Amino acid sequence: MIRLLISLVPMALGLALSPIPIIAVILMLFSKRAKVNAPLYAATWVLSMTVLGTVALILLGDSEIIEQDTTKTGGSIAVLAFGVLFVAYGAFLWMRRPRDPENVKTPRWLDAIDDIPPILAVGLGLTGVLFNTKNLPLFLAAVEHILAADLGMVLSFIALGIFIMMASVTVVTPIVLFMKGNERMHARLDTFRVWLTRHSQSILAWVFLIMGGVMVLNNVAALFGY
Repeated sequence: MIRLLISLVPMALGLALSPIPIIAVILMLFSKRAKVNAPLYAATWVLSMTVLGTVALILLGDSEIIEQDTTKTGGSIAVLAFGVLFVAYGAFLWMRRPRDPENVKTPRWLDAIDDIPPILAVGLGLTGVLFNTKNLPLFLAAVEHILAADLGMVLSFIALGIFIMMASVTVVTPIVLFMKGNERMHARLDTFRVWLTRHSQSILAWVFLIMGGVMVLNNVAALFGY
C-alpha cells in the first residue's frame, strides 16, 4: 500500500500543480458570486474524480478474466506508455512556451469567470478533469496504477481517496485561505494568480517531464523485476 501511494504522488502532483484550475478558483474567489461558485467548482472537481474512479474500480477491480501476473505486467506497460507520452508532451510544451512571460494574458474564458452563474461553475469543475486533455490522462494513469497493484476493493478505494485528496489540495486550499484570510492574504492570492498565468505553460512542461520520467523509470524497473 505504501509503495502504491508513493507511486501515485507524481500523478497527484501533476493534477495539483495544473495551473488553469488554480487560476480559475482564485478568479472565482474575486468574482461577484465568490462564496457560491468557488466551493461549487472545488466540490465538482473532487466529485468528478470520485465518481470516475469509483466506476473504474467497480467495473475493473474484480475482473478475473486476466490472470494476476498478466494484469500486473499489462498495467506496468500501460503506465509506461503514459509516461512516454507525458515526457513527449512536456517537451512539446517546453518548446512552445512563451519567450516573454510578462506579456502573457489571461485566456478570455477565464476573464469571463467574474460573472458566471453557479451552473457554469459546476460545468468548469467537470471539464477540469473529465474533459481536459491534460488532466484526464493523469487521472486515468493513477487509476491504472491502483488496479495494477491488485490490493483488493477496500484498499483500492482508500488509495483512490488519498490520491484525490492530494490532487485536490491546490484547488481547495485557496478557498480556505480566502475565507479565513484578510486583505493581505487576498492580495497574495491575486499575485500568485498573476504569476501562474504568466508561467503556466513552463510549469506544465516541467510537471509532465518530471512525472513522465518517474513513471518510465519506475515501470521499466517493474517490468525487469527490480
